[in-house]
Amino acid sequence: MWDSNFEDYFVTRIGGTSQTSSQFWGVLLNWQFIPVGGCQQQVAADDTILWAFDAFSKTHFLKLDGPSTAKVGVPLQVHVTDGSSEGAISGASIAGYPSSISDSNGHATVTFTSAGTKRIKAQRSDSLRSNALVITVSN
Repeated sequence: MWDSNFEDYFVTRIGGTSQTSSQFWGVLLNWQFIPVGGCQQQVAADDTILWAFDAFSKTHFLKLDGPSTAKVGVPLQVHVTDGSSEGAISGASIAGYPSSISDSNGHATVTFTSAGTKRIKAQRSDSLRSNALVITVSN
């Protein structure tokens, strides 16, 4: 809906998730809140854009980096940082791999048990979940 205070459209719902009196949709450009409305923000090739629910209450905006290929059964190291500061994040888990927790340097190890294309994300309760890291796993 149009919001004259912001001079832009105000997103109140995406899919089945609606804002509440204390949780709102936020827009991040390269892991930073944008200073203008979403329709006013200029973007460039290779920019990362994220519409995030309840972003304003989160401490960190997780960013996950690592190799794009791996071998079945061979441990793979990934790196979890706060995308807004690039600081290492400890205590983040890799979704679907509960024993993979990032250490004080932001490193976590994942071992895949089957071949295929895997999409993994880092998560921590006080943070926005990370981008998906796409990894091609082969035998």
